[in-house]
Amino acid sequence: MSNEVFQIMKKFDLDSVELQMVLQCAPVLTGLKIANLLNIKSAQGRDVCRILYNKGISVYPLFDNGTKMCMLLYRNDELWNYINESKVKAMLKNMGYKDKGIRAMLKRFSDRYKLYLQRNGEFPHEMGLFLGYPVEDVEGFIENEGKNFLCSGYWKVYKDMPEKKRLFKKFEQAEEILIKRLYSGGLKNGSNKGNLLVTVR
Repeated sequence: MSNEVFQIMKKFDLDSVELQMVLQCAPVLTGLKIANLLNIKSAQGRDVCRILYNKGISVYPLFDNGTKMCMLLYRNDELWNYINESKVKAMLKNMGYKDKGIRAMLKRFSDRYKLYLQRNGEFPHEMGLFLGYPVEDVEGFIENEGKNFLCSGYWKVYKDMPEKKRLFKKFEQAEEILIKRLYSGGLKNGSNKGNLLVTVR
């Protein structure tokens, strides 16, 4: 994080839903990534939907205990295309997922995620796929039980480390750009349907 952005961060209310969306979900907000998880206060759920209205980003609540909630923010068409790639589809099938549409698949994932959070089930490794992580890294994580990774950033990397590091750098740039944008007027102002900012290079 640059010093300029660090100084801007000091001026924010850290509980602001817009700031949390930027800090947790800048890659999906800017079109660099298919999906991100967003952990917020339960009372902020409607604000997220309002901010994302007509922005080309869908929202699926995965867990809500009345105090805190976890939402999946995702680009519907891109995620559907990804989970229908042959390797991804095969992995999901082996994990018990049937091709019944994205909402049905997310419902099953939500149920499994809730069980895990309540310590009544195993970690749902399909999370990485629903977040759009590269298949080779999801496979590597499972096979190595989360160990022996080449580097760790937005996820644990098991192949193509230089390319993944370049991608992580873009994610960081997206976050900084959105923090500046938020400081100068907010996420919901002046945006057309689609990405929330100019291309990150």
